[in-house]
Amino acid sequence: MQTTIKFIYSTIINVLILPLIIVRDIFKSNRSVIRKIGYTILILIIFFNIWIRGYQDVYTFLYYQGYRLGLFDKLISIHVSGTSMLPTIQDGEDVNLNSPIKLGIVPGDIVSFHNAETGSFNYIKRVIAKEGDTVTLVNGNVLINDQVLKDDFTYQHEPTYGNTFIADCESYTVPQNSFLVLGDNRSVSQDSRVIGFINKDDIRGVIKTNIDLATIPFNQAKQTQKIVLNEQKLNKLINTKRKESNREQLVVNTTLSTIAKQRAEDIKNKWQDWKNTSFPIDQLLQKQAYKYNLVHEYVIYGYLNEEAIVNQIFESEVEKEAFLSPSYMELGIGSAEKTSNSCVFPISSIILSWPSVPTYDEADIQFWETEVSATKNMLNQLQTYGIKDMNDSQTQLIIQGIAEESEIANRILTKMKTGELLSEKDKIDANRYSDLVIKSKKSLGLSSTDSTSSNKTTTQSVNDQSISQTSNNIQTSSGKTFVSAGQLSIEKEVTAKINKVQESDNIITITITFANQSSSATTNVSPLRVQLHNDSQGEPPNESILQLALSPGQMRTMDLTYNKEIIAPYYWKYANSGGDMILLGSLK
Repeated sequence: MQTTIKFIYSTIINVLILPLIIVRDIFKSNRSVIRKIGYTILILIIFFNIWIRGYQDVYTFLYYQGYRLGLFDKLISIHVSGTSMLPTIQDGEDVNLNSPIKLGIVPGDIVSFHNAETGSFNYIKRVIAKEGDTVTLVNGNVLINDQVLKDDFTYQHEPTYGNTFIADCESYTVPQNSFLVLGDNRSVSQDSRVIGFINKDDIRGVIKTNIDLATIPFNQAKQTQKIVLNEQKLNKLINTKRKESNREQLVVNTTLSTIAKQRAEDIKNKWQDWKNTSFPIDQLLQKQAYKYNLVHEYVIYGYLNEEAIVNQIFESEVEKEAFLSPSYMELGIGSAEKTSNSCVFPISSIILSWPSVPTYDEADIQFWETEVSATKNMLNQLQTYGIKDMNDSQTQLIIQGIAEESEIANRILTKMKTGELLSEKDKIDANRYSDLVIKSKKSLGLSSTDSTSSNKTTTQSVNDQSISQTSNNIQTSSGKTFVSAGQLSIEKEVTAKINKVQESDNIITITITFANQSSSATTNVSPLRVQLHNDSQGEPPNESILQLALSPGQMRTMDLTYNKEIIAPYYWKYANSGGDMILLGSLK
């Protein structure tokens, strides 16, 4: 053994002084001085970088061995990536490590370590307990030797819940030559609760903090604050992260959520060894006849809010990659509450899936249903009435554009309702659909609120303010009398009432209110259908407003103008989609 060590050191020394040996041999040769200098320069040019790197590597090796033996105190600074030690160490901060051999390790110190559980990464955490200490996690509190830690250095004073290695309400004794380590940002940290106790020999460096881990009385311990997860809010936060990475949005699937709840119940009931004895997640999916191509599961412990869960997921490189994967389309979330001794805590399962048959968001389906109805109504109106002051060729171009909108809306809605995957063309067309709508409205002289720039429109809630119940008989400035028919139903659960009439030499203006009395949105109302008639003929208003979008309980009041191209008496009639002519009022 001694001979081997002697040989290694001899080899290192020979390599280090090799440049000097070569230069010495050159100058001992019988060559001329110029040649000797030339050869020396040539050798330096060829081998200089190799020798310098060799010297640096040997220096680093010797320095590190001295550091490990406690001969040197400080190691070079390291760059910290991640938020598990907030607020003590920031993401991206550089910190200096000291020799654990020379300075020792006590609870409260921060250590950097590497072992089989950390893989290729060096973790940095705080030492909470040493060998021989008893550790228990109770309702978000850390107990060391039955004393509650004050934990005033943790991020936002968050509770500390267990995981697969250190579970809640179970006592553990730290083994010999080992430590219990936790991250200061407890809700995101992957520490001894997951990877187990840390052996003293795996610790590479220490930051001495001189923090005394103070304890507090039991009556001052954290109290459990129960949190019920909102799956839509959690999904929205995850989708925000996916949007930042240009990923498609996940959709909450009710079947997946049911399976996730069953999974959480299964873990709760087989707590001690659930990873071995619980159903694999794919068996649960098959049992529920849920067809999929790819699936991933993430399990959470403790009462964490939606923001804390997302932070925990994206602190892990493995989980971050899974939750940002473009393969997954659907998500399910389920929880089950476990009671163990004096502890109560939830277990939550999040399941990601790439389904064989997709599930679409109900709001998306409703959107395309509305668009199908709107484009159909618009086409019918254009083909029936045309467009005032526009020739046939211009009208035909607009009709072709709206027909394209209608085809896209019908195609996408059909695929969504039948559970068919959208093709790349469908996705491209869906993205350009809004541009087509804007183009059509611009061609028709409409704004994004479906009204012309000269038309003053006000919107108010039917529930907040009822339609004005003024007298049905209104005297105009010309001496004529306007008789209103009152508030009438013109389409399904949509009413209209003419509130006011103004008459000038060439124009008649009415103020009319449309109100949606239903619990669902509608686009079936068309101000263009409010026609001015006399005893023999009729004409539409000057405003070419083909349709109004009314949300549930919404009311819209607007002015419509008519040219006096027909002779009094005047009648205002609404031509509804069923073919009926509904009298709204008369001026005589």
